[in-house]
Amino acid sequence: MARRLLFLISELEHTGPVHQLALLARLLPHDRFDVRVFTLGGETSVARLLQRHGVAVESLGWRRALDLGALRRLRNIVRDEPPEIVHVWGLRPLRWLHLVGGKRATIVASALVTRGRRRSRFNIADRWLLRGVHRVVARTESEKARYLKMGLSADRVSVILPGVELPALRDNANDVLQRLGLPASARMIACAGRLEAHKGYRDAIWTLDILRFVYPDLQLVLLGTGPYEGALRWFANITGSFRAVHFLGNRDDVTEIFQAADVVWIPDHLDGGVMTALEAMAAGRPLIATRLGCAEEIVRDGESGVLVPTGDKPALARQTRILLDERTRAQQMGQAGRVRVAAHFSATAMIERFAGLYESCR
Repeated sequence: MARRLLFLISELEHTGPVHQLALLARLLPHDRFDVRVFTLGGETSVARLLQRHGVAVESLGWRRALDLGALRRLRNIVRDEPPEIVHVWGLRPLRWLHLVGGKRATIVASALVTRGRRRSRFNIADRWLLRGVHRVVARTESEKARYLKMGLSADRVSVILPGVELPALRDNANDVLQRLGLPASARMIACAGRLEAHKGYRDAIWTLDILRFVYPDLQLVLLGTGPYEGALRWFANITGSFRAVHFLGNRDDVTEIFQAADVVWIPDHLDGGVMTALEAMAAGRPLIATRLGCAEEIVRDGESGVLVPTGDKPALARQTRILLDERTRAQQMGQAGRVRVAAHFSATAMIERFAGLYESCR
């Protein structure tokens, strides 16, 4: 009999943890798991994608700091159709789960510290809540080390490497450029993720301004939304790069855009960008990322991508110029990244590891 598994997350936005959740919800074996997804927020394109794949998704429509109506709906879900396992993605859903009496289920937790929060330890209330969590899942060893520094014991934290699906390779650059309204002669750099200060997109715009002295047809596309978008648009205007910086918002064709890009940038200032790196590698594109713990575990420097110091705009420009000028090297790097994903970061391997974790829950 399939085990009842509930995923609980604040928002189904286009973020790394959400992409991982979506893969699990779609690909976990249906004969072993009855998966439902509940989000505190409203409906999104990710929710609609899951629904098209037959995954039960319910949006609780949380509208304020303490939404009693949404809490009642969550309480009814947990009480009337009690799940055996609840996988919470973030501290906020963990707090609300305990508030409505959901602690009777076995709880697995991921993404407890996200979006660049600089926290040295969990607060007293969260440490008390975490005592009831069966297992905390980290995506990399460096993320696990971060949890240990914040006070979790090693026997409570498991590392399950993230995974992505390998898309079919297509030579679709001209179609994508036309779809995005870019010139057919344009060369494109892509960034993807929430538009927040710690993601390093200001550095990306600055570096683009440097490179356009050599490559006047170079374009930068930013995939995602977030609170920093206004500041980034202002910065693009004052640098004079506003015509070459394109804010595309959340899109469902990220893979196609990556395949059409000459280079993918991940200029994060804090540890992150894991899923973006994997998706770029799976798409067979060369990438340049900042040298942070997670990136060093995902990317083999000089082989499947290039790592540069955090905030080092001249280094980012220099390495980008090498990849733009040496197409054979760029192609080889993209191919090596794709091979590395297939060998170490496949969606199939990730699914089986999570399935084993869920089945170990009693």
